[in-house]
Amino acid sequence: MPKLFGTDGIRGRFGEYPMTVDMAERIGRAAAKFFKGNRKTTILIGKDTRESADKLESGLIKGLNAIGSNVIQAGVIPTPAVAYLTKKYGCDAGIVISASHNPYDDNGIKFFNSGGFKLNDREESRFEKIILSDAILKEKSKRKVANTKLKKAGKEYSEMIISATKRSLDGMKIVLDCANGAASDIAPEVMASMGAEVIVLNNQPNGKNINLNCGSLYPEVVKQHVQMYNADVGMALDGDADRIMLVDETGTEVCGDTIMAICALDFAQENKLNKNTIVVTPYSNRALHRLMEKSEINVIEAKNGDKYISAEMRKKGLNLGGEQSGHIVFMDHSTTGDGMLSACQVLNIIKKRRTTLSDLSSVLRKYPQKTISVNVAEKVPFEKSEELMQMVKEAQETMGQTSRVILRYSGTQNQARVTVEGIDGDEVEYYAEKIACGVKDFIGNKD
Repeated sequence: MPKLFGTDGIRGRFGEYPMTVDMAERIGRAAAKFFKGNRKTTILIGKDTRESADKLESGLIKGLNAIGSNVIQAGVIPTPAVAYLTKKYGCDAGIVISASHNPYDDNGIKFFNSGGFKLNDREESRFEKIILSDAILKEKSKRKVANTKLKKAGKEYSEMIISATKRSLDGMKIVLDCANGAASDIAPEVMASMGAEVIVLNNQPNGKNINLNCGSLYPEVVKQHVQMYNADVGMALDGDADRIMLVDETGTEVCGDTIMAICALDFAQENKLNKNTIVVTPYSNRALHRLMEKSEINVIEAKNGDKYISAEMRKKGLNLGGEQSGHIVFMDHSTTGDGMLSACQVLNIIKKRRTTLSDLSSVLRKYPQKTISVNVAEKVPFEKSEELMQMVKEAQETMGQTSRVILRYSGTQNQARVTVEGIDGDEVEYYAEKIACGVKDFIGNKD
């Protein structure tokens, strides 16, 4: 049987294993057992706007209640809000029903512990054994349970974001793409309450349009509107608002690496960067490493995934880490990647420095880099294809020692990721396309 947990919880197409209502009930039972406290267990649940979310939530609650767990229903809220509220309300765990940036017909279930942190690999392995054990289906509890709805969930999370921003956004014009997702109501209200003029895009979810040609995977939508409205900044969230892509006033995309650079330099200047160190992943642009080295800021690499970044930050006592994809962790305020918080930290720096996003972004001159996703039928070790390995070798020899070719499988989708980085943009484009075609020929989905 395939492993249930991927990079970020359990995901799949709704109606197919493991994303079925029956499986959600089983997962709920296992969660009540796994997170069981010394007292009556209470678990908080939040969700995004997919049409399958309510059905999966019903299954989870049925399973949780069967094993004696109370449930707090927070409704449609961003993933980082679940982490924040789980800790604030002293819950034993938090559960998010979301497949993040995936299409609407996918869904997922991910977990936070009582401290608002995602589970580590060992915890997921133990949890998975409970889920797959038939014994969990036989367990029952005689405890009386109480399920409540937290009507002020969005308000409490919004107050945290506003408090962390510290400055008014008066005079700023912001284009905000909500991806028809979990922040569709919250994000516009937060930006407006801080004084910004907000042009809101894609905040009318209908259950099927989450991430549909919008949000952080489609920054060109925000780019167009930033230029149309002469806005200062564009913000593109994803479906569960745990990541962000920004666009500056010229219409240029600002990715997670640049956000990290801006914040790291500002924090260091203010003596607020813990141990003068940040955490990144192997997929961060090497220009970020060079800039940090030049600025005498240390860089630690963690495995890909914000849970690994967060874990490394906790271990080393650090307060800034993130991914190129826009998952940024500001540990002084949050325990996980938070798109809204990340954007507001950058907006705060813009206001404090009385400058523009393009000026702040100019500190990082990224090396040309291209990432291509390839749908795959199965995840076979790339090394099994001699032809593919020869393509990688050719690319590295041609582009020189400063180049990189990274092949990996997505932890949340049936996709391979081909990343090529080098000095010459044309060579990067050529070899990224060539190697992606090689991956498709080797293991691509023929459908």
